[in-house]
Amino acid sequence: MKLQGDKERGEQTNKFSFRSRKVTACRFLDHNLTFDIHIQNLKIAGSRALGALINQFRHIATPWYKSYKHLFEAKIIPILTYSSGIWGYKSCPQLESVMNRCLRYFAGAPKKSPLVGLDGLFGWMRVQQHMALEMVRYYNRLVKMNENRLPKHCLLNGTAHYLNYLRRTLHKYLEGDSLLLIENCIKNKTPIDITFIKQQMMKYQETEWKLNLGKFAKLENVHALNTAGMACGKYGPQHFITSNLSVGRKALISQCYLGVLPIEVETGRWAKPPVKRELRICKMCQNGVEDVGHFLFHCKALGTKEQLPSNDVCRLDDLLSKPFSCSMYISDLWQKRTALRNNT
Repeated sequence: MKLQGDKERGEQTNKFSFRSRKVTACRFLDHNLTFDIHIQNLKIAGSRALGALINQFRHIATPWYKSYKHLFEAKIIPILTYSSGIWGYKSCPQLESVMNRCLRYFAGAPKKSPLVGLDGLFGWMRVQQHMALEMVRYYNRLVKMNENRLPKHCLLNGTAHYLNYLRRTLHKYLEGDSLLLIENCIKNKTPIDITFIKQQMMKYQETEWKLNLGKFAKLENVHALNTAGMACGKYGPQHFITSNLSVGRKALISQCYLGVLPIEVETGRWAKPPVKRELRICKMCQNGVEDVGHFLFHCKALGTKEQLPSNDVCRLDDLLSKPFSCSMYISDLWQKRTALRNNT
């Protein structure tokens, strides 16, 4: 163990670094014996790796969704979850911010985008869930170790703190029979099925997403699509995300979907004090609040025409289900709106 500090001034250090000849990474403990410094270092390393990944994709005109997701899970997640088999029960918003940046870049969404909407837009497992899976993997390794191994004696056969942390982490995602099944595995010290845990985590994340949709005014269109049972209102990667669209056109669709397109209903929130919703009138046609539905289907100044189906929710679902025609339609409307705003 190497003690790090200022020897010349004789300052007392609050950081300990454990190193070995074969391990290049360091695990840091502060004076409270927590992993906060280690987590901060993982955030810095993960941000640097994500920046390198983004720079690679900036040279691609139409980024591929599957390649982007595969590289994120292969290059960034292992860094963010390094040694989380021990401390994976902790809540780490610093690490989640790295994943949020990853999602925002590919979707072309601004920083003010609701995180709940981004989760539903991609349907990826969060970093917290990957950390919980690392705890399950490490538990399975301990179970399969010989009885004379020190890690197994300390974490499984000795004090029950580690098993209590594992229970507390998994109880969040399990209920009913699945909870009893995992409890029996931990009690009998038998391996846990990771595939089963992944499925339960995805179900939990989808349930939480549905519960939180109605709490955000920006996600009113997604909430309406989900309530109506439309295909584009379901949880998981949307068609325009997985399609090979350019970054600019994908950004316009994502901003419409997430309710952050800079039209009057959104820019009215930026004013101090915020403008009331009923006063955020469209400056193009002066007829009604300029929300996403008005911008896409009802603004006569932009040349939109009433078409069947007349229901805005059905029309929005039909539009989003055709990514290429949708991107061209929204791009043309945005160019017309920009030209009208510049002329006035």
